[in-house]
Amino acid sequence: MNCVDKKRLNEFFQDKGYDLRKFQGTPDNDILISKALNKEDALNLLDLCFELFIPVLGGDVLFLKDSGSLDYTYDNWYINRLQAETYYQFLKRSIDVSKDYINNYHHPFLKESSILFNIVPFDIENYEDISLEDTRTGTQNP
Repeated sequence: MNCVDKKRLNEFFQDKGYDLRKFQGTPDNDILISKALNKEDALNLLDLCFELFIPVLGGDVLFLKDSGSLDYTYDNWYINRLQAETYYQFLKRSIDVSKDYINNYHHPFLKESSILFNIVPFDIENYEDISLEDTRTGTQNP
């Protein structure tokens, strides 16, 4: 992820959601933005990730308690890159799977307005088999 992408993500997250770095058990990492977002903001983040060519590895579902604190529902989703899948195919599938999960998520005991999503983006800098060029062209290294 380049500096422009990080800047756009930071701008997106400003004044949105609940900062999970302040939530007990979440590491305080100034590089990784970890926020619990409402449904609309989560879907908008997925659109931005697609625009920036950042696949999603999955996410967690949280809820806002009446007391104002957060808790996990222990529901989640994940997407692994398939062996023969190009970077672009992985990007598109990860966004589609994530949108489908969020749009169809229902919890029988929680109000929809209290449900939040924490989306986990793919961190290309930790993968040696993908070049930055692959992320922009939709190709993959042999």
